[in-house]
Amino acid sequence: MKKQLKKSTVSRLLFVIAISAMPLLGQVSSQSDTVETAVTFKVVSSETQVPVNRRVEVVFQFSREGDLDIEVGQIPEPVLTQFKIKGVTSSNKVIGTPGGRKAVKEIGYILEPEMEGMGYIEPAAISYVDKTTGKTHYLKAQRLGIEILPPVRDESAPSYTWLWIVGFVVVACAGVVVVVQLKKKNRKSDTEEQTTLLEEAYLSELKAEISPEGPDFQSGFETLSKMMRRYLAEKHQAASMEKTTEDLLAELAENEAIASYVPKLDPVFRQADVIKFSGQTPTAAELSRAYTVFEILLEDNLKIETNHLSEEQNQSKRKGRKR
Repeated sequence: MKKQLKKSTVSRLLFVIAISAMPLLGQVSSQSDTVETAVTFKVVSSETQVPVNRRVEVVFQFSREGDLDIEVGQIPEPVLTQFKIKGVTSSNKVIGTPGGRKAVKEIGYILEPEMEGMGYIEPAAISYVDKTTGKTHYLKAQRLGIEILPPVRDESAPSYTWLWIVGFVVVACAGVVVVVQLKKKNRKSDTEEQTTLLEEAYLSELKAEISPEGPDFQSGFETLSKMMRRYLAEKHQAASMEKTTEDLLAELAENEAIASYVPKLDPVFRQADVIKFSGQTPTAAELSRAYTVFEILLEDNLKIETNHLSEEQNQSKRKGRKR
């Protein structure tokens, strides 16, 4: 009788345990059926340094994992500092992962450096719509910096070093003879020869490169903004190509030579940021205002530099007469 009671008790305990475990089994099953999804957007490059006479590839990569039903916006063309685009490639591929599938879209840009220093692929943004919820999401790729090194020799090219040496010696000797003769004949004209001022060069470039009447107002505004930053870097030794707009304006405000122009430059640089990061197209009036601000800045500084140069030449003439 006692043995039968023990068997009955054990059977009941096993039954209770089995019933208690069923919800847990259901939870495990539901978790294993869950599909994780992820969406990423980034800019990558296999190189962090590139010689100025070589090219480098950067890749804009958009990827999604799982079976997410989305509609992706257009991947923007990169905004570059110290680089220019020499070629474009694109690819679409699906990769198997432990969690399922991963779809990857890549657009590669072959870039050519413009000068030594730091080059940048500026921050880029992309949007996509989740068709399940109807919501629009935005992803931003961080700024990518690549150091541009001095040029390197092409090892595959044949060596003509001795020819270069002979040619250099011949040209140098001929140059010495020509210079001596010119100095003898044109000493007076050499002392009065005017040099091309920085502002004159930029005014010529401004009129040649940018048309306030369009038709490409967005490209014109971006070119104008870069040109203004280059001028400020050369004229006032401001690190304007690498600095953010906030930092650049703060530095210029502390420079007495340019501080009075900061209120006019401020809206131009801020609008350039909006155009760069949002893709907004400026109007003809907005481009014309920015063009005029830069043109007036150059013309005002040109007057100052011309007066300084004239004073220096007059002083030089007076010293020559005394001798």
